[in-house]
Amino acid sequence: MLKIGTRCYELVRAHSGFFLELDPAMQPEPMQQWRLEAHFVSSPANALLPVEDDVEYLRLTVTADRYRISDWRELTGLGLEAKDDDEEDSRTFYGEGILEYMLGPEREPLDEPPAFPLIVGDMEVKRKEGYLFSCEFDATVKFDDGRREELSLEAELPFAGVSMDVPINGNAVAIALARARREIGPMEIADGRVIAHDWRLKERPEAWVDSTRRVLLRTPWW
Repeated sequence: MLKIGTRCYELVRAHSGFFLELDPAMQPEPMQQWRLEAHFVSSPANALLPVEDDVEYLRLTVTADRYRISDWRELTGLGLEAKDDDEEDSRTFYGEGILEYMLGPEREPLDEPPAFPLIVGDMEVKRKEGYLFSCEFDATVKFDDGRREELSLEAELPFAGVSMDVPINGNAVAIALARARREIGPMEIADGRVIAHDWRLKERPEAWVDSTRRVLLRTPWW
């Protein structure tokens, strides 16, 4: 469940989870980029406004650029973990949190979904079973008009997938799976697929990469 102020939202499980991108574009060195992406909808059961009001559909994303683990089963909080009382809290979080209104009162017709930054507090993530994790954190949403709303999340989210570029020669899915297992430990996949390059990138030769293919590996809990 997601709570913003006094309003509650239910998790859309089919599109939510923890995702890992290996060597994301525009990064100068090999790295892991972990992302929490969770989708939520309002419902008549928890709405404080009349049920005939527009449905709200929100996307919450927290991306961590310098959070790195050697085993996906040790996923703990994207670098936002609470420190022990006797340990100096000198951490710096390299990443961002964003709340987007895909549908709802903040969305203007025909415009891009408005995105509002989050000030994210400590995040607690614990493995439950298989690829499923429980996740809790609090945050503050900063709206463009100066308003601030307190946000809290408590949900069960799967480790849903890994994406990366692999050489164009060979079995792309097998190469990607071997690298994923080498970097983040033993894992199963329910589906592996090659993502086609965006043909529009050919208009920008400096961005066009024809020596690699993008592969997405989806875990059994997606």
